[in-house]
Amino acid sequence: MKKWTSDFCNTDSDKDGLSNGEELGDPDCIWTPGQQPMRTENISHPGICEPLKSATCQQQNKWLKCNGNKDKCESLNEKGILRTSLRIPATSIPSKQTSYYCMLFSLPSNDTFHLVGTKPIIDNKDITHHILLFGCNEQEGQIIPSEEPYECGMLAHRQCVNIIGTWTVGSDGDCFHNSTGFKIGSSGFQTAAIQIHWNNRNRIPNMTDSSGLELFYTPNLRQYEAGMFAVGQEYLNIPPRVPNISFRSRCSSACTEVMFPKGRFITRAVNHMHYKGIQQNIEIYRGNKKIRDITHEEEYTYDKPVFYQFDPPIRIRPGDEIRTTCTYSSLSSNETIFFGEGTSDEMCYGFITYYPAQNIALPYCTTWKTVEKCKRYMPQFGGIIDGCKWKDFLSGGNEYIGFMMIELAMHCDTTCSSNCTEKVRNLREHECLCGDLGEIL
Repeated sequence: MKKWTSDFCNTDSDKDGLSNGEELGDPDCIWTPGQQPMRTENISHPGICEPLKSATCQQQNKWLKCNGNKDKCESLNEKGILRTSLRIPATSIPSKQTSYYCMLFSLPSNDTFHLVGTKPIIDNKDITHHILLFGCNEQEGQIIPSEEPYECGMLAHRQCVNIIGTWTVGSDGDCFHNSTGFKIGSSGFQTAAIQIHWNNRNRIPNMTDSSGLELFYTPNLRQYEAGMFAVGQEYLNIPPRVPNISFRSRCSSACTEVMFPKGRFITRAVNHMHYKGIQQNIEIYRGNKKIRDITHEEEYTYDKPVFYQFDPPIRIRPGDEIRTTCTYSSLSSNETIFFGEGTSDEMCYGFITYYPAQNIALPYCTTWKTVEKCKRYMPQFGGIIDGCKWKDFLSGGNEYIGFMMIELAMHCDTTCSSNCTEKVRNLREHECLCGDLGEIL
C-alpha cells in the first residue's frame, strides 16, 4: 500500500507537469491523515495525465480504457453506413523473412462516398505485420484490378501512392475524424491497392494468408475530404550495442508552402518504427520557434501503437516546419541496422491525417539525410536542389557524366593512387555530386 510521504507527494506520477500533491490539493506536501487538504476544489487524478488530448498525455494514458464495452468508432455504426471487404485469396507465404504482397481492387463506384473507417481482417496473425490501403490515381491511365496478389515491395503500383487506410499489430483499424472522409467512388478513388507485409521470422514453409481490410463508407458525405501524408527520415545507420541514437528529419517551410498553400488541419497522427525504436516525436515549428507537439511518444512500443487524435484539429500553416525525431536502442543487436523493408531493419515515419485533402504529386515530406523528397518530386521546385538540376544530371545525354567517365578512365585504374583520389575529389565539387545529394545521385 502506498503511503503519503513527501517524496510521493512531490512525484509527478502521470508526467503531466503537476506533482501528485498539486493534483490532490496538497501542493506543499503538509497533509496528514485526519486533516483537510489545502485545496478541495479543482482536484485532478494523479494517475491520469491531463489535458487528455495533448500529444504527451495521449501517449502517457495509452493504458487507459474508457467506455470499454462501447465501439470506439461511432461512425462505423451510424445510419447509412455501407461496408465492403478487400481481402486477398489464400496465398502461399514465401519461406523468407520479409515479403510484401499487393493486390488491386475495384472500389464501389455507383456513387460518390466517403471512407470513414476500416477494420482489419487478419487470417495469419503470426506472420502478418502490417497492411496499407492505397488510393489509385487513374488520370495517367486505367488500372485493371488484379486477379491474385503479386510480390510488390513497398510500392504497390506507381499510380497508387495515396495512403487511405492502415493497420498494424496492436491496432483496431482506422476511425477518421467525424467531419472528414476519404473520397471514393464515381468522383474519387475507384481503384485501391492492398499491401500486406509478411514477417516470416523463422522462414516457416507451407503457410498461407488471406488477410485484408473491411472498409466502412457512406453516401452521406462529410464536411471535408481527408488526406494523409508521411514525414520522417529514410537514412538510418544504427551501430550495434548502443543504448540510444537519434535520427532527425524536417519537412521544411519551403515544402509546406508548396504542399499546403492555404494551410491544413491535422486530425490524427501515428508514429512508425520497428522493434529497435524506443522514442519518437513530431513537432511543429514556426519561424524557428516550437509551436507544439503532434506526437510525443517517450516509450515507443511497436506492438502497442498510439494513434493521436485531435479534436479540435491542429492547424498547420504554409511555411510551418514539421520536425521528426526517431530514437533507437541496439543493445540487443550485434550488427549495424539500416533503413529497410524488413522487420529486422528499421524505419522512421510519421503518418499524418489532415483536411481538406490536397492534390499532392507524392504525399511524402520525408528526407534522406538532408535531401527532401518534396523538393525532388514536387513540380513547383523545377527539379532543382541546391543549384543541381538533378533530373537533367541523371539523363543519358548529360555531358558532365561523359566527361567524368573519361577522367576516371584516364586517371584511375584498379589500384588506389593519390592521382585518382585527387581527380575524384575534384569531380565531386560539381553541385550535383556534393554532400548528401551527391550520395543519392
